[in-house]
Amino acid sequence: MKRITLTVVLTAAVIVPAAVMGQAASPTETELQIERQQRRAIVRPTPPAEVVAHDVQEAAAEAEQRRRRDATVRDLQRPLPRRPDLDYDVKSGIQSQRLNDALRR
Repeated sequence: MKRITLTVVLTAAVIVPAAVMGQAASPTETELQIERQQRRAIVRPTPPAEVVAHDVQEAAAEAEQRRRRDATVRDLQRPLPRRPDLDYDVKSGIQSQRLNDALRR
């Protein structure tokens, strides 16, 4: 009984301050109007066409360079192809032939 009461009191002590802190006073209508009036749209001038074309060419060159670098890295990281004469079947066949030759002697 004491344990349940203590649990309820502790839970209430934690929840009530959290709920009160979560509620903030809402701004009044005039504050909202002032805030809305103070915000101005920022309009930046459009860059010249030459600058845009130059940026596009640079971006394309960087993308091509990155593509070539990635292809080179992929080629370098590829595992080397295994020699067909080193497969398990070939090794076993050679070993069995040598064992048979050794047993015949």
